[in-house]
Amino acid sequence: MTRSPAVEAPANEAGASSPYRKFDTYTMVSLYVVPVMALPLSGILLTEASAYSWWTWAHLAALAVAAVSCAWVLRSAVRNRFQGTPWPRAAVTVFVASCLLAAGSGAFAAPPGGDSGLDIPSSLLLLSLVVLGFGFAPAMRWGHVAWCASAIAAATVLTWLLQHPGTLATGRWFPALFTSWLVTYGILMSGALASWTLKLMHEQAELTVVRSELAVAEERLRFSRDLHDIFGRTLTAVAVKADLAAELATAGQVERATSEMREVHDLADEGLREVRDVVAGYRAVDLGAELKGARAMLSAAGIRVRLIGDGEGIGSRAAEALAWTVREGATNVVHHSDARNCTITLTTDDGAAQVRITNDGVTRSTPRPGGGGLDGLRGRLRKLGGTVETSLERDTFTLTVRVPEESA
Repeated sequence: MTRSPAVEAPANEAGASSPYRKFDTYTMVSLYVVPVMALPLSGILLTEASAYSWWTWAHLAALAVAAVSCAWVLRSAVRNRFQGTPWPRAAVTVFVASCLLAAGSGAFAAPPGGDSGLDIPSSLLLLSLVVLGFGFAPAMRWGHVAWCASAIAAATVLTWLLQHPGTLATGRWFPALFTSWLVTYGILMSGALASWTLKLMHEQAELTVVRSELAVAEERLRFSRDLHDIFGRTLTAVAVKADLAAELATAGQVERATSEMREVHDLADEGLREVRDVVAGYRAVDLGAELKGARAMLSAAGIRVRLIGDGEGIGSRAAEALAWTVREGATNVVHHSDARNCTITLTTDDGAAQVRITNDGVTRSTPRPGGGGLDGLRGRLRKLGGTVETSLERDTFTLTVRVPEESA
């Protein structure tokens, strides 16, 4: 689990409707907003000081370039934290140079103020250096954040002391240093925490995909294990008997060969019955149990499930058909959509039992569920006089199955 959600989401979570992808987008946008906010803050400070020199425009221009390039650096910082990918040299160079230029020009963009606290030039310097540190914050460890905040606060207070050398002995620099460090540390830590949260959400997204795939694989394994355990013995016996019959026929013992072939025929009939029993056992499931199983599998895949109706009063054969529909439909929801919500509705009307499975998270580019699953379901229900209907409206896919109650 080393991929960044900002770079690549898990396959089943990569749709636009995925909550993980939305969380990633919202988090990255919130990170992009922080350096952009430095521009209006600088403008307010410069307007308050009535400073309109060329230093002012140089500071604002450099800060604007820094805010734009910070977006690329922030994305690279997230990738570097989780993937160890190299930094883009051009973007980092432009970002660092523009931040340093904004810091240097900000120190001269307004006349020094009093010595009771940080004045406007020192505040502009601090603002520029905070943008510089914030661009790399998502790639920082917790200790690195504290050291970076300390360096920025020290550089800011040192610049202020150079403009007000008499304040060194008075100790007024200490509150300025502590305040600068506290503000800087809080802002940089927010970037580091956002990066850490993205990592947790990405790991959760991958875990959800793995759980859903394991749930489907477990069902397939159970069916294949039943076939192997029950039908493997019969096929082995058929092979042995057929070889023996061939040898007897070659040796001229026609009667014994004929007897062995009759046994092969009987074994084949027995094997066919066993296969039908296995398949019937796989299909002849309890509707209530299948509803519980579907809820468990969909919930494990991170999908909210709503069940309407419990199937009480539905005939046994119709309930069996609906139970298989619930199983197939729930599997398709996990495999063929980026669903967040799934509703399973059971109703009886006009002498028929009906189940409707509705899920969102389906797009035109999403592979349509079909093939052996739904085609096999149509074949089975056709014998009962049932129908299978599918529809797609926007991102919502609906599977509707109706089975006559007479089939009970």
